Amino acid sequence: MIQHHLKVALRNLQRHQVQSIISILGIAIGFTAFLLGGYWYYWENNFDTFHPRHTQTYAVTTSGLLKGNGELNQLHESMEEEMAAFPEIKTICRVSELSYRSDGKEKSWIGMRVDSLFFTIFQCNLIEGGYLGVPFDGHSVILTQKMAEYLFGKSSCVGKTVRMNKEVSFAVIGVMKDYPQNSDFKFDYLCLSTPVSNSQKRSTTYVQVYPHADVAALKQKIAASRMKENDTKWATYSQWRFHLRSLPEVHIACSPELDARFRNIRILAAAGLSS
Repeated sequence: MIQHHLKVALRNLQRHQVQSIISILGIAIGFTAFLLGGYWYYWENNFDTFHPRHTQTYAVTTSGLLKGNGELNQLHESMEEEMAAFPEIKTICRVSELSYRSDGKEKSWIGMRVDSLFFTIFQCNLIEGGYLGVPFDGHSVILTQKMAEYLFGKSSCVGKTVRMNKEVSFAVIGVMKDYPQNSDFKFDYLCLSTPVSNSQKRSTTYVQVYPHADVAALKQKIAASRMKENDTKWATYSQWRFHLRSLPEVHIACSPELDARFRNIRILAAAGLSS
């Protein structure tokens, strides 16, 4: 019976070769489009899940700072002090961007100020060197592999000096593996220093919760928190709302451009299914 059906199918393919080829190609293209759309969706929803403690790590974001429903991955200094009193929170870690304008046509590099807490929460796979025993005084950096190879090639660079411009230079104490592309941490080097808030007293703030913490209750506490400041012409504190976001959620909630990307993903998946 199976052989009979195979013979009939082969005869039909031979009889309608052009139509069969078009149908097969259409199915293949549609299947590929569906798979690409599915992988793209998975990729966008799994940012920063490579960190070993990502299931215990969250960011505290703020809405009401932008027009519309957008959120910023920032927290006011005064709210950080309030969050520290919540028993579910084990550690609070801040990071801040560090950038210098290079001289002439040299490449500019983006860094992050991090303190010792960063290394207890986030991944830092060192290729060479180390930070243990090094003071976090703003004079030492860990380079990403990409930056190290660009500046020094394949040779060891630990102990050397990297110059950002004529006025700023750092001692290289280590080289780390690059983060994957699906990460909201965008940096070329880590500066061992105390993170600083921006001019609005806000900074990128992450919290690590205890393994058995009631995260749902913590989210409710943070959502109920309010700024204890009166509104000014520069800031409407009464409209600020705070949210506890997992690392993948940070990417979704704080990236307005994703609306267009997810629309494209839906179009790609629909096109694949309809083929």
